[in-house]
Amino acid sequence: MAIPTLLPSVILLALAAGSAMATDNPVVIDGRYGDEAGCHFAATGNSSGDGFFFLMDDEGVATAVSYCAFSADRKAVAATIEISAQCHEEGEEGTVPITLTLSRQGDSFEVSLPDGTRWGPLKRCLP
Repeated sequence: MAIPTLLPSVILLALAAGSAMATDNPVVIDGRYGDEAGCHFAATGNSSGDGFFFLMDDEGVATAVSYCAFSADRKAVAATIEISAQCHEEGEEGTVPITLTLSRQGDSFEVSLPDGTRWGPLKRCLP
């Protein structure tokens, strides 16, 4: 299954948008998490030149070529969070529904896709 994507400027706008999640949802992501290049992108709006990055907040998870918007449909399962998402891949039309699994690893997250792909560790970005 292909994971859909977005352009970096669209990704930044989506991640900068206010949370549409209900405030009483106990399964929230408490800040921005990413790799070094993703956190640089979050802080500056500019690519670090690495050509790839990971950046996640309570709205969704982005790479340089994809964006998965999280829905309110999320639940805690054992030591993980299962989140329904709509993913868009750069160069593709439309979105694909997918369930992502987030697991805490100390002070970071790992994102697992249904095909076995793993993104992470994604560490908290500094403000």
